[in-house]
Amino acid sequence: MLDTTSRNSEPEHRPYGGIRSKPKRIAVIGAGMAGITCARTLMQAGHDVTVFEKQPEASGRTSVVHSVCGTYDVGAQYFTVRDARFQKALDTVPGLCRAWSVNTVRVLDEAGRVVAAAPPPGERHWVATPAMDALVKTWAQPIIDKGRLVTNTTISAIERDVVSPEQWQLRAQLPDGGNSVHAGFDTVLLAVPAPLAQAIQGEHRTLWEEELAKVEPRPAGR
Repeated sequence: MLDTTSRNSEPEHRPYGGIRSKPKRIAVIGAGMAGITCARTLMQAGHDVTVFEKQPEASGRTSVVHSVCGTYDVGAQYFTVRDARFQKALDTVPGLCRAWSVNTVRVLDEAGRVVAAAPPPGERHWVATPAMDALVKTWAQPIIDKGRLVTNTTISAIERDVVSPEQWQLRAQLPDGGNSVHAGFDTVLLAVPAPLAQAIQGEHRTLWEEELAKVEPRPAGR
C-alpha cells in the first residue's frame, strides 16, 4: 500500500474501533475477491474509492469462461470457509453459495483395479451459483452502482502525481492501445499477485521488493 496521508492531518471521523482518520481518495488495483472486499470496507468507512481491473468484469481467481460447450472455471473450482469473518461475509448473500460434493479421483490399472486414489476432502467445499464468479460480482455491485469500478484498464505504473506530488497517479493501458492517467489518490492498494505488484510499482518497488520476492504464488484452489 502506498500512502501519503500527513500525520498532522485533522481527523474527521472514527470509522472503526474508535480509530480516527480523515477520509481519503483511494485507488484499489485488482477486482478479485480481495480487492472488492477491501474496496467495500473502505467505502463503508467513508472513503472515496475507485477500483481498477484489467478484465471486463470483477472476478479475479473466480473467473469463468462461457462457451458453446459449457462453463469452465478458469481459477478456483471451490472454496472453503475457515474463518468466522468470512462466514459472516457469506451470510450477507444468503442462497448464493451451496455445498459441493467433491468426487474422489481414482486411478485404475488395465484390469480396473484402483492403483491410486486421492484422499477424501477433510473439510466442506463450497461453490457460488450459477458460476464461481457470482460471489465476487454480487459483492462488486454496490461499487458498480456508484460508477467506481473501472474495467478493461491495465495499470502499468504508479507514479507521483504531476500536479500534486504528495499524491499518486496511475498510468493505464486500454484495450484499443491507448493510454490514460488517473490522478489525485492519497493511497494506492495493490490487490494483485506479487509479480504484477512488483512490475507496476516502478521506481517505488524497493519499498517492498524483498517482501514481495518471498511470496510464492499457488494455483487456485490449493
